[in-house]
Amino acid sequence: MATSATVFANPNYVCVPPGVKSVPSVVTYAAASSGPPVKVWVRQRAPVVSAWGYLRDPKNAAAPMNPLKGTATFDLTPGQIIDIELHPSDSSLDHNVSTFNLTPLASTAIFGLSGNPAVGEWGVDGPRLDIGGTFAIFYFYTIASVIGRVSVSTSNASKNACGFNSFPAGTVVGQGADGPTNLHQLKVEPLLPGTTYNYIIEMFDLSGNRIVKDGSFSTLRRKITGKISSIFIEDDGDNTGTGESNIGFKVIESLQPAPNQIPPADITSFSDYYDDIDTGKFILNIPSMTFSSGPEAGDFTLGFIAGGTEFDGFAEDDEIAQMTSPVYLATPTGQTSETVTNQTINIRPGGTTGSFMFNANVEYSIEYV
Repeated sequence: MATSATVFANPNYVCVPPGVKSVPSVVTYAAASSGPPVKVWVRQRAPVVSAWGYLRDPKNAAAPMNPLKGTATFDLTPGQIIDIELHPSDSSLDHNVSTFNLTPLASTAIFGLSGNPAVGEWGVDGPRLDIGGTFAIFYFYTIASVIGRVSVSTSNASKNACGFNSFPAGTVVGQGADGPTNLHQLKVEPLLPGTTYNYIIEMFDLSGNRIVKDGSFSTLRRKITGKISSIFIEDDGDNTGTGESNIGFKVIESLQPAPNQIPPADITSFSDYYDDIDTGKFILNIPSMTFSSGPEAGDFTLGFIAGGTEFDGFAEDDEIAQMTSPVYLATPTGQTSETVTNQTINIRPGGTTGSFMFNANVEYSIEYV
């Protein structure tokens, strides 16, 4: 028996323009590559419920089509809803005998939406938005119990064939959906900090009635603050006594997701001289080594480069520890993780000449304002 399968409609919601009888909707489906084929069951849910049937083999109308993968096209009319389920092809399931019904391997529904805006209006002057740096949540109430969907984009919307606003193909950067319900809570994440987005909220019932609202919002900007909280001397590089060293740090700012590929901007640099750096020593309470960046727009992060020189005595070579590339702070996204408080990363330059080596803890916080 097949263990998994997928079914996908692109898109699930098809607008049928006024005066058009039907619009094609394409559905793709596939069984797990390691399992046997699947049987594709189909029924109409609205405007009236029909019996379940399965897709037939085009070369043999009496036989079911048992694909490992395939594509089907359904011509949707206004208000029509079609349910599609995948079941193992070797199952004895008869979907029209309820006692034999089994949980499908995968399922979806496709909707033929009309241009009739008879769903009902907002229950309040919604939506109410909860906006962070990398997320937005839309709260609104509808008088009728409807399906709600929100799409956001940095592009401008324009009227489609049904007279509703829609975004250009390929420009939607996030979506959320729920329902049917009266109380809607639609979350979109991750988004970019300090960015202005346009949104379209669609509300429709299972009969295909639909209304659309739109607007815009701006996410909060990211701010990162922190300090070098401690330095630990792993090896003072001096076999004859207490070492002396200059230890420094450079803080740089760069955009993600590939900060190493984008020219960074220096934020600050600081260094201190220490005349007693025995192996195993901790250096704490370093008030001079603090940093702050932002608030700024965009998905930026901070990187750190550390290095130091241990000064040897007469007729001895100085020993150097340095980093070849920055260590960058992680910047989590989303409602439950974007704010970071007093987290720590470790940076550890390696010895390039001699054995001098240290590591440092960077304590930092991320907030959105």
